[in-house]
Amino acid sequence: MVNRCLDIGPVPFVVPGALPIIGLQIPVTEGLVAAHLLGSGADTASVNFAPGSSETRIIGVPTFANGYAELDSNAYLQTDVSETAAMTLFAFAKRKVPATNARFISNYLSSASAGVSLGVNSSAASVVAIVARTGAGFNTATTSDADSSWVAASAAITANDATTTRKSYPAPASGNASAIGARTVNGGGKMRIGSGYAVASISQMSSALIFQRDLSAAEITSLTAWAQQYAAECGLI
Repeated sequence: MVNRCLDIGPVPFVVPGALPIIGLQIPVTEGLVAAHLLGSGADTASVNFAPGSSETRIIGVPTFANGYAELDSNAYLQTDVSETAAMTLFAFAKRKVPATNARFISNYLSSASAGVSLGVNSSAASVVAIVARTGAGFNTATTSDADSSWVAASAAITANDATTTRKSYPAPASGNASAIGARTVNGGGKMRIGSGYAVASISQMSSALIFQRDLSAAEITSLTAWAQQYAAECGLI
């Protein structure tokens, strides 16, 4: 049985079957279209806690451990969320194995077919966002020091293709990609959590959020504090 925790005061304790209250207190909700608490077991993993949210399906058989879900190319969450020109992807996650790909949130198909992706590439120990434009190549923004440790990772993407990637936990870092041109959003599939469409991936995830607007640095900071507390109350960090 997966243990989950309930915070009833200053000291959280483990209660089988309970969802941490902090998980429901997402500090930023404007534009939020997908919110998944993956540290609370299989019963709630597919529940989309975003206001007025659409359905999410569990594909395959993810592994649920104390405080996280292990997801890969054959076991992931398939949302009904479409890509938009302006987006923010946020995840408290890590890649399981060094020097492997981890796609935390993605619908990226190829530079020819478009899509967006947040994760860690096999070739570098850095959080990377890939933002494609149909028929016009792709833009990347990276920030260092992700490797195989838990990170709060985000990609804030503007409608004109400028992207800021942040690693806001445990130590802040950011990377920027300047705008190349207006994005054409018509090539990627629905957004996936814990997998992409294009490459093999394996990751461990505590929480995942998708917004259909680009968030500010201050909003990312507040989400980081929230995700960190949720992970801590589930005994993850």
